[in-house]
Amino acid sequence: MKFFIDTANLDQIKEAQQLGILDGVTTNPSLMAKEGITGEKNIIDHYLRICEIVDGDVSAEVISVDYDGIIKEGEALATLHDQIVIKVPMIEEGVKAIRYFSDKGLKTNCTLVFSSGQALLAAKAGATYVSPFIGRLDDISTDGLDLISDIRDIYDNYAYETQILAASIRHTMHIIDCAKIGADVLTSYNAGQPGQPASKPASAYGPEQNVQDFPSASPAKRKSSPAMGLSRLCGSYPQIAPATKRATNPRAIVTITTAIWLCPNILRKTSASRAYPIIPISSIAIGTEAQNGRPI
Repeated sequence: MKFFIDTANLDQIKEAQQLGILDGVTTNPSLMAKEGITGEKNIIDHYLRICEIVDGDVSAEVISVDYDGIIKEGEALATLHDQIVIKVPMIEEGVKAIRYFSDKGLKTNCTLVFSSGQALLAAKAGATYVSPFIGRLDDISTDGLDLISDIRDIYDNYAYETQILAASIRHTMHIIDCAKIGADVLTSYNAGQPGQPASKPASAYGPEQNVQDFPSASPAKRKSSPAMGLSRLCGSYPQIAPATKRATNPRAIVTITTAIWLCPNILRKTSASRAYPIIPISSIAIGTEAQNGRPI
């Protein structure tokens, strides 16, 4: 199993690299902005610095949602370094772009995957990685691990080479369970602050804290550690409390619910504050059909 880190913070990446188990990095525009990285040249330079730190793949996300824009941005990113993986959203134009990049021999990471049908589309298009957001599914009382299992079964049935990159990791058991199921890769945010979840906050869905980290531990043990998201596997901590707090924004819950269950006219806002049109599962007749806006 490969371990990726989901951040644009160079210090966190360096610390995870020094741990000796880091295989790659995933980023997105909001993570860049969080580190104060703005402007095309600064973003490009930052990607190059990340590639200098790690030996594995570095996912760099496009911003465009139209085919021509995705192609233009993706090709520019791919020319930066041979470690760059073009991160493309699971939308209709994104699937077309993934096929284009695949035919050109460029590596891709299909992100924002919430169903096995979408994962199948990404694999058919030739994606290098597919990123199912298991924590986001858990947030709406749907078992994200079931999605990993379903994708694993489908890919094994047809010998797809696309790697399952488990994203939106919330806690240590997500990591262990993904390993048991057979996810190829996981990407985890460096949660180090007390009260932070193991993956980055879902800013599109309002504030959330999924795990209270070490609530009764001493201040020293609760000290921020950039590699803590992965290093938790190396040992145990006292009284880890799975105190889940649901996002309190009802509009957010409705938005992601309708997006996942594929009302075709709904736009889902991502953590980068962009709107992506969601491909309805009913349009590909795979896995889940939608009836009256509800899954069956």
